[in-house]
Amino acid sequence: MMPRKLFLLASVLSLTGCVNADERIGEQTQPIINGESCDSDVLPQTVALLIDASVEFGGQEYPLRALMCTGTLIAPDTVLTAAHCLDPSALTGGVGTLTSATYYISTTADLTSLTQQSQTPAALPADARAAHTVLFHEDFTLDVEEAPHGLSNFRDIGLMFLDEAVEDIAPAIVMTPEEARALAVGDEVRIAGWGQRGPEQGAPGGIKHCATANIFEIGDFELQIGDEPSTSRKCHGDSGGPTYATIETTHVRKDRVIGATSRAYDESDCLKGGVDTMASAWYEWIDARMREQCESGQRVWCDVDGVVPPSFYDENSSEPEETEDEESSNDGGCSTSGSKGTFLGALLVALVCLMRRRRVS
Repeated sequence: MMPRKLFLLASVLSLTGCVNADERIGEQTQPIINGESCDSDVLPQTVALLIDASVEFGGQEYPLRALMCTGTLIAPDTVLTAAHCLDPSALTGGVGTLTSATYYISTTADLTSLTQQSQTPAALPADARAAHTVLFHEDFTLDVEEAPHGLSNFRDIGLMFLDEAVEDIAPAIVMTPEEARALAVGDEVRIAGWGQRGPEQGAPGGIKHCATANIFEIGDFELQIGDEPSTSRKCHGDSGGPTYATIETTHVRKDRVIGATSRAYDESDCLKGGVDTMASAWYEWIDARMREQCESGQRVWCDVDGVVPPSFYDENSSEPEETEDEESSNDGGCSTSGSKGTFLGALLVALVCLMRRRRVS
C-alpha cells in the first residue's frame, strides 16, 4: 500500500494524467459496513465535522468546503474527535498548504452535497455551527507506517470548542477510567458516521449511518471495534467518530462515549475492523483542555468547566436519555465521491482520503 504522503501526491498528480485516476479511487474508497441509514435524532450527540478552507497549491489558492470527519458532542460547546482530523499537516500531508480554515459541526443526516465538490463549493447546512478553537494532543504522531499491527498508542485525540452552545441535544458522557475497567471483549456498542457505503469507484457517501457492533480487543489506549466480515465495524470513513456503550451504573444516564475512530486495525483495512482511541485513556487530558478554555474565557458554556460528570445529569434528570435500540455503523467521517475531472475535486479527494487512510502500511 502506498505510503500516506505518496498517496496524496498521486491523487493530485492524477489531474495531469501522471497517475491513473481509476486506480487511485479504488485505493481510497471503503464502505460503511453492515449499518443502516439513520436520522439526526438517532445517537444525536454524533456530529459531522465540516471544513471551509483555502488551500494553496502550485502558487494558486483553491476553495475547500467539505465533510471531513465525525465527532461527539461531550458538552454543549465541546466536541471530541481525532487529532488527525484537526492537524493541518495531516490534512495536507505536505502537499498544499491550508491558508485559512474554519471548522463547523452539523447534525444534518444528508450531507451528500458536501461530498461532491465542484468549482463552486456547496453551501453549508442550515444548522452548521462554527468552532472558535481546535486542539489536539501535543504528542500526536502521524507515523503509523512503522507501527505494529493491531492496537498501539498514537495519541489520536482532539477537541473542538464551538462559538455557541448547542441547547437542543444532551451531550454524551465521557467514560471515566474507573468505568472503563468494566469494558470487556464482546461488549455490544453503537457506532455512527457519514462515510462512503461501498468499495467501488464513486461509491456514495455523506448520509448518516448507524449500527450495533462489538468490542473485539481492548488495550491500554485503544479498542478494536468489529472484526471479520459478518460484523458491523468502523474503518476509514469514520475518522474521529464515536463508539457508544451502555453501562451498569447508579447514575441516571447509562450511555457513555468510549472511543473516537483513529484508523484501520491492520493492512486488511475494513476486513479486520477499526481502531478507536479510548476516551477514558485521555480523560485527564480532555478535562485539562476544557478547564483551560474556561479559565481563559474562551468557552461559551462553563456550567461545568471540565469534563461533564454523570452526576451533573443526576441533578438535571430532565435531560433526555439516549435510546438503546438504534443501530449504527461506520465510515462516517471523511467522505468523497464523484469529484473527478477538476483540480479542486481531485485535491479534495486527496485531502479527505489522507485522513481516512489511518492504517498500518
